[in-house]
Amino acid sequence: MSSGRQFLFVLTVFSVAAAATGLGRWQLRRLRERRASNGVLLAAGERPALDLTAAVNPVTSIDSGRHVVAHGSFEPQDQIVLRGRVQDDAPGLQIVTTYVLDGGGVLWVVRGFVPSPDAVTPPAMIPTPAPGPVTISGLALAVPVTSDSGAPLRHNGATTWKRLDHN
Repeated sequence: MSSGRQFLFVLTVFSVAAAATGLGRWQLRRLRERRASNGVLLAAGERPALDLTAAVNPVTSIDSGRHVVAHGSFEPQDQIVLRGRVQDDAPGLQIVTTYVLDGGGVLWVVRGFVPSPDAVTPPAMIPTPAPGPVTISGLALAVPVTSDSGAPLRHNGATTWKRLDHN
């Protein structure tokens, strides 16, 4: 083997080793971040359920992952469809509907998953929520804020959103 080839071989070995070391450190950093995030969610989930009807005001901070109970009614005319979701390895959409609290205030409620072969096209008929006053319970989750506002997409006469952070 010539000295030029030996040099390239050694350079390649060191480059691969440096890349592997960098990726290993990145994985360990992500593991620490995930463990910290999971700890926050577990702690919030262990707290007693918060009654949102009585507790929500503009300055109330609710931990993401906290169990909540709410009393109010759905407004199905204000629902949005989130595209690109997967549940049990099946592509589909999530249906999100406005929920008006009895004491005032509004929540977005993820009502469920609807299968869709392309994870973009909603079915012709989306089940409507229960009419009238209903009590719901679930987990409060923070809405991510991003610069592209969830990127709406108009396809086959229906608008779907990438995320819930649309304006």
